[in-house]
Amino acid sequence: MNLIQYIEDVKIKEDDNNGQTLSYADKFYILGKDDLQYLKTSRERCCPMSDYAVANGGTREPYITIDSQLFSSPYYLRTKYNSGFSYEVVQGGELSHSVSTNKNLGIMPCFNIKFDDFIKICDELNYNKEDHTIQFGEMPQNYCLNSAELENAYKNHQLQPTGKYYMGSMDNNGVVTQNKEYDYKGKKFVRVLLKNKLIVSDDITIDGSKEEKWVWFEVKPVKWVIYNFEEFSKHLEQKAQGEDIVKLRSQFSLLSGIPFSLPSPHKNYKDSIIRQYLNTTIRYGEKETLGGASFYHDCFVEEYNSYLELE
Repeated sequence: MNLIQYIEDVKIKEDDNNGQTLSYADKFYILGKDDLQYLKTSRERCCPMSDYAVANGGTREPYITIDSQLFSSPYYLRTKYNSGFSYEVVQGGELSHSVSTNKNLGIMPCFNIKFDDFIKICDELNYNKEDHTIQFGEMPQNYCLNSAELENAYKNHQLQPTGKYYMGSMDNNGVVTQNKEYDYKGKKFVRVLLKNKLIVSDDITIDGSKEEKWVWFEVKPVKWVIYNFEEFSKHLEQKAQGEDIVKLRSQFSLLSGIPFSLPSPHKNYKDSIIRQYLNTTIRYGEKETLGGASFYHDCFVEEYNSYLELE
């Protein structure tokens, strides 16, 4: 299913550092402060961070339990707070702000589809009417409980590289770690050098902050949640005030370990590392650091082989 062809350009406006209005369009974006109007409760604003994101530098401490095994984590908004700071949503769904060089916040990609297109293709995307989600693309997400088995197989050369890499984290010099994908018994896994403490459950905590720890994550389909569901429902009921656009966000913050911008001074979202990752290759200054890797490559490369360039 080639969902990419149905994704709408999203018009984004923001003020630059000189008080001028910037206007541009993207396929993928992160939520802005104004988008929180669709997420009216703290429960709706909370977003768990994938184990993979935590392993690459994300924070899940302190954390609150959303469901039995889902932990709320802070994530970036694209809206600038002031020079050097960006808005974020923290534990409990509260609005706060963080320095733009912070690398432990979550990145929650979003995209839009026209309502009529969504209705046409929703069955192919496994639309779940209970939790209002679809599935499309794939990313490493959950910690593998058989990490020890996978690490042993890796050391004994029993894994087959697929040739694919995923975004890891970025250091203070803008150099990106890429994590390699392997096939093992018909499933795909990614090996990551743990950057910090990973709380998998009440019984499983792995601490990579004091000694080198390699951990494994299974590549799984990505779930996307309709975050303007109230407006979506109005349109389903054929009410005129309903929006003609279906807005979707990833169920989890899929990535972390990436700052809003490096170095200071603070960049606008238009020039941010996050936007460049979501919509094209990352560039740090004039130096390309990823060799072509980007979100579309990470999540959709097997289904779509061409892409857009930033304005």
